[in-house]
Amino acid sequence: MWVDNDVDRAKVEITALSQKFIRTEIFARVKGREGKRQSLAVVVGRDGRPTPVHTDFDVLDTDLAKIKALVKKIEKAIAEEDSGRKNIVLAALAELSARTIEADVNDQRATSEKAVS
Repeated sequence: MWVDNDVDRAKVEITALSQKFIRTEIFARVKGREGKRQSLAVVVGRDGRPTPVHTDFDVLDTDLAKIKALVKKIEKAIAEEDSGRKNIVLAALAELSARTIEADVNDQRATSEKAVS
């Protein structure tokens, strides 16, 4: 016979296993990239649910100076914020990464839809 506590425990366990699966799936996408091929996967909690976003991209050697310059700008902005809390910085970077990836995916969809019509 099932009781409410059993159902609650089952829900918690299913949620934990689902989140572990999402993390494993995301890791599998970014592991073992070759050459200049890069991959970024971010899991952002939105509306109480983990939302995975993923993108693959190429980085050229000629882009490395631009990348380093942008990293310095971001580091400077973080230092000026001086929240002193690593969690705030990581959450902001995760949210910005997710927004950037989602905007790229939306642009690709719009381009595909125009090509089809």
